[in-house]
Amino acid sequence: MIKFLEFPYEQIDFCDLTERFKLHTKKLKAAKSIGEAYLQIIETDYLEKIFTSYATLSEAGNTNNSYNKYYFKEENFFNKVKPEFSLLVQKRNEAVLKSNLRDELKKLIGDEFFDSATMQKRTVSVDVLKLMNAENVLSQEYSTIMSRLSIEVDGKKLTMPEINKLGQSEDREIRKKYAILGEKAMMQVALDLDRIYDEMMKIRTEIAHKTGFESYTDYCLCKHGRTSYGRMELKKFADNVEKHIVPVVSKMIDEQAKRLGHEVMNYDESTLFPNQKVKIEKELLPAFKKIFAKLSPETKVFFDELCEREFYDLELRDGKTNGAYSNLMPLCSMPYIFETYNATEGAVETFAHECGHGLNSFLHRGEPASSMCVQSADISETHSMSMEFFVWQNIDEIIPPKDVNAYKYRQLKDSLAFIPYGTAVDLFQTMVYDNPKMTPSERLELWKDLQKRFVPWRRFEKGLFYDQGRMWQRQIHIMKWPFYYIDYVLAQVVALQFWVLDEEDHEKAWDAYIRLIKNSGRYTFAEIIKRAGLSTPFDDGILPKISKTTLEFIAGLEV
Repeated sequence: MIKFLEFPYEQIDFCDLTERFKLHTKKLKAAKSIGEAYLQIIETDYLEKIFTSYATLSEAGNTNNSYNKYYFKEENFFNKVKPEFSLLVQKRNEAVLKSNLRDELKKLIGDEFFDSATMQKRTVSVDVLKLMNAENVLSQEYSTIMSRLSIEVDGKKLTMPEINKLGQSEDREIRKKYAILGEKAMMQVALDLDRIYDEMMKIRTEIAHKTGFESYTDYCLCKHGRTSYGRMELKKFADNVEKHIVPVVSKMIDEQAKRLGHEVMNYDESTLFPNQKVKIEKELLPAFKKIFAKLSPETKVFFDELCEREFYDLELRDGKTNGAYSNLMPLCSMPYIFETYNATEGAVETFAHECGHGLNSFLHRGEPASSMCVQSADISETHSMSMEFFVWQNIDEIIPPKDVNAYKYRQLKDSLAFIPYGTAVDLFQTMVYDNPKMTPSERLELWKDLQKRFVPWRRFEKGLFYDQGRMWQRQIHIMKWPFYYIDYVLAQVVALQFWVLDEEDHEKAWDAYIRLIKNSGRYTFAEIIKRAGLSTPFDDGILPKISKTTLEFIAGLEV
């Protein structure tokens, strides 16, 4: 079996791929039988797999080392051709939507493709290709700036991942020192970030207007294929979060301050108890190999192959982009997992998260027309955020047994606290794109107002990056993947339900989780959740229920 670094990379012949894609789309339009139509769908699907695989390789090369000039050029190439390829896919999808064989194709593909494709076809046109190219260039500029951030400390250059790790010290003065240094590093590029986002906002607004949308908010509702909810449901959800979750988290932070004996600053939030620090001393991969071997047959097979074929990059190094992702390499039928792993609790949780994405990709491999069952981001993030809790079954393989309760406490507290923060991120973007004439300074003030409503417990050092209302500029999703972040929030609500079920009956919970994965891409977000036997985030009473259950569980933990 080929390993990740053994896969040969060369720039794809995009002109040839385009002509082949157009030819099969033309044959699809002319198809007289379901067999002929499905054959052409499989042919275009294979071309998508080629494009996606080489795009994944290019992104890996660039994020692994932003100083690599070759992959920097390759990312520029993909920034140019991705919008054009999106248009090819849209034309293929339109051929499926208009096919006389539509009813028969639905039996093979599922209804969700047709509903989602109908929405998404409005978001790509020849008129906006240049604008999309310009947006991608700005996106890459943001990634490059963030990956190269560093600051000199005692004669040594420290990257942001290194600063972040040191900022999680048991010693509060050390935490404060490196938190301030991190913010000073960010201040070096603050004006660049203002400029980049201002240009992005104008470009995205023009894209929305040229494709017939009143605002980029509405454009993204269609782009993300939100087939089972819209503005009204998201507004109601935000109101419920502010009403039911914010007071609970605020109370938890107040209790934390009493235990610690001082005000909880932003760099104190992960320090839940005096003299209690979870230390990760075991190696990540061997530990997770044991965790996944015990969890289920599916996770064992998946993780064994991931390790054997080395489809991952976890090292800390200069020039490597700070963050994590799991991207599918369709030609290898494998996910590629990327993380700047720093041996902290959060990094362990992140790795479990990305493995949730990876398992989903792994279990769907071999499907003949997988691109026709594209899973919406909300359900994809449900796979990953739920995995963060499923690994609890054997988390003592990497977390010292004496610290397991502290790990669980922190994760549950952070999970609840994340829901208001993520909701604020979504509202921020909605308000910005609904009011595109906002100035950079007005956007900073808007973020401050939303922080007061949704994260009123958060305290920053005066006069630095965060205190200026800039915390959102570190949120990569706002800059690179607009309106994606609410998917994490909705997924968190579902993941907490999986956690509750797993505590009661692991076998039942895991069966429901596998059922959710298998249904992904074939039904709406709401229907997939219902078929797994859970409530959607929009259902009445679900937010008070999960917050109550979480508080009761935490109260019973001995830390």
